[in-house]
Amino acid sequence: MPETTRECIYEHEKPLFDIFLTLPDKSQELCPGDKITASIRLENYGKIELLDAFMTYWIVDENNSLIAELKDTRAVTTDKDFEIEIKIPNSVKQGTYKIYAQINYNQNQTAIAGQTFEIMSTEECKLIPKTTKLLYPIIGILIVIIILALLFIADKLLEKIKTKKKEKRKTQHNKYKEKVRKNLEKIKKGKYWLIIIAIIALATISIQKTEITGFAIKKTVEAINLGRIFALLFISSTMG
Repeated sequence: MPETTRECIYEHEKPLFDIFLTLPDKSQELCPGDKITASIRLENYGKIELLDAFMTYWIVDENNSLIAELKDTRAVTTDKDFEIEIKIPNSVKQGTYKIYAQINYNQNQTAIAGQTFEIMSTEECKLIPKTTKLLYPIIGILIVIIILALLFIADKLLEKIKTKKKEKRKTQHNKYKEKVRKNLEKIKKGKYWLIIIAIIALATISIQKTEITGFAIKKTVEAINLGRIFALLFISSTMG
């Protein structure tokens, strides 16, 4: 009988969840009356299906005495990430505490995760500047002010650029007008030369009209045409 191989894949018949709990740096050391923030992650390694997960969160002291508790329900299928907050009572004392998170699903299946944190003494908490608690709102206000200032500066720069463009166009227009004016002045100054040329042309025409020998007729016609041109120049110069 030849050798045979088979690949077996185990499929869970039910969902199988694991739970993870982590504390951010700001929740590592707290004062009485503060709120502790915990990040929760649920991961399903079994059958994928939508179900209600009944969550429980609680805080205990070094003697495992219950300090605070919170419950809620989450709809999950595969993975889920979320955060929870629990207020620490004002009456707690300095020491090491633990926070736990537990998931209950399919009636009898559970998973638990936990982490420790410190509660500082009342004296230590008094030494912490009150402004520390207002740090995040202050930073948010400063960011808004900076954004508004940048928008204001950008608006002013755009307005300045537009003004410069208008001034440049006006300067170019004025330069063009000045150039045209100078050219007209040059033309006006040169009109006297045109008058002299026109007078000479008219004199030439009158002389050539008296010649009847050789090519007299042709020259007289050419002279008349030339005279007309100079006459037009003369009229235009006197009108200018």
